[in-house]
Amino acid sequence: MLLAETPIAMVRRLTAYDGPALWHLRNEALERDPEAFELSVDEHWRTTVSSLSEGLRRSSDWDFFLGAFSGIGLMGCVALSRNRLERTRHRAVVKGLYVTGSMRRRGVGQELLVNLLKEAEVLPGLGQLSANVPATQTAAIRLLTLLGFEQSGREPDARRLEERSLDAVHLILQLSPARLASAPSGPPA
Repeated sequence: MLLAETPIAMVRRLTAYDGPALWHLRNEALERDPEAFELSVDEHWRTTVSSLSEGLRRSSDWDFFLGAFSGIGLMGCVALSRNRLERTRHRAVVKGLYVTGSMRRRGVGQELLVNLLKEAEVLPGLGQLSANVPATQTAAIRLLTLLGFEQSGREPDARRLEERSLDAVHLILQLSPARLASAPSGPPA
């Protein structure tokens, strides 16, 4: 998809070819904003580019990354991971949203999420998305809420960064094709 309102040239699913760029973008994310993610920098460094590329090669409608690209390359990503158990496969988790620093507040994160929601809407049997966001990540919570997610709870001490305890806000979105027709597009006001 080509976008005129943002600095994005294209949003698409990431492939094995994108493994090196994704590895470096995730490393930047974990170093710049460590409390936003469950994975630590040390854990990320134990992940090889080739294993990440292999995971992207095996991606499917059950697990995939979307990437936002511009003239600078991969500048943002978000992932969807669907539950595999029979009783919970109607649910999926949105995770790993990150936009490189120079492209923040320009609508990139919103475009990534809108594209992810459009893909999720057409996946057979998928009816609900969730996200667990550290309570300190107010911009992400605000963006998810703008796109229709509703807060369903708060988990105290959901993760720890060194000796700091971080709460997480749990957000839920019930999918419906009509909801996406009215989803906002372009940079947030």
